[in-house]
Amino acid sequence: MRFFPASTIGVYESEQRLWQALKIALEHEPGKAYFGFRPRADNGRVIKESDVLIMHQEYGICVIECKGCQIYEISQIENDEWFMVDRWYTKSMQPLAQANAAMYAVKQEIERHAVAQGLDQSVTLNIHYSHFVALPYITRQQWQEQGLGGSPTLRGAILFQEDLTSEIICHRLAAHKGWRENSLSYEEWSSIWDFCKRDNLRTTVATKTRESSGIVRLMNQIANQTVVLDQLQQKIASEIPSGPQRLRGLAGTGKTILLTKRAAAMHYEYPDWDIVFTFYTKSLYQQTKELIIRAYRDLLEGHGLTPRSPNWNQLKIFKAWGGKGIDGFYAALAEKCGSKPKTYNDVQREIQQDHEKSKKYFQEKFAYACECLEADAANIPQIYDAIIIDEGQDLPPAFIA
Repeated sequence: MRFFPASTIGVYESEQRLWQALKIALEHEPGKAYFGFRPRADNGRVIKESDVLIMHQEYGICVIECKGCQIYEISQIENDEWFMVDRWYTKSMQPLAQANAAMYAVKQEIERHAVAQGLDQSVTLNIHYSHFVALPYITRQQWQEQGLGGSPTLRGAILFQEDLTSEIICHRLAAHKGWRENSLSYEEWSSIWDFCKRDNLRTTVATKTRESSGIVRLMNQIANQTVVLDQLQQKIASEIPSGPQRLRGLAGTGKTILLTKRAAAMHYEYPDWDIVFTFYTKSLYQQTKELIIRAYRDLLEGHGLTPRSPNWNQLKIFKAWGGKGIDGFYAALAEKCGSKPKTYNDVQREIQQDHEKSKKYFQEKFAYACECLEADAANIPQIYDAIIIDEGQDLPPAFIA
């Protein structure tokens, strides 16, 4: 089985445990597994994120919702609702309903995909769907001792800590398969699998416009097309590296989209971090902000939370140098170092007074400002937990350093 993405750096430890257990258990099984797959409606809106989506030619489609709670964090369960203690992030939750909703969201998108591909309806009717809730930190014994094992809605739907073994995972998937008169051929499964080639990042520019121009309508149609990301791009967008990382690619290959997704993911996973997204071109400010907002709202919506904009006190968007009405990373850093930031006019005046500087920095005025700060600052403090730099190829080495 192939797993997408290959790395899940930055996700919760409970989800990492589940994902690693599945990779071991299903390594030699046919099919594909996706972490954080987000099916969408026709209008591009996220319906419900799946923590884990498994597509197996024999077992069918399985969605697993993972919860990293400890047994003492569950106070009681009434029907589908789990009531949690105060330290949990919400007073109550409905994991089984979440898994069920995610499963049906995948089912609906597969059926739409099948229609678009011209597949016979009997193909989708022969796909078996199932869902589980995984509790990597809770054993079956703890569950029973807490008096939570009597709910009929939960019987057979929970994967406890000791269930995350190769033998039990395969057994549970097979047991939920049930009986099917017909099974899909490899070719039919391949057609179904194709719907997952699309990453869950898609542009959501409004399709309605009052302009009658054919060019405007064409541009709106293009803006609403799916942004297709390959496997490597999906990995890059979802991972949070532990140290410096350089991303290279030709113009138009989607670097900005990947980096804005990563900024949103960092802010979602670590809301207390001070994060900066910076870039060279002044005119990209609004576009960058909109991409981050969209990616962050998608993350919240995919996790069943109310969509909202990021906390701009923690996630800051800076142009590299700055400008009138636009904050600059260089200017903010200079002030933290106790140095007066140089404006464009300051640099222009200073290099004009020195013939050698004028020749060296005629096209590199920002490099001059950065090198002056690097030379003048006695100590450059670490004031951010993470810095994401777009258009790095257009920035001077002194800025990156």
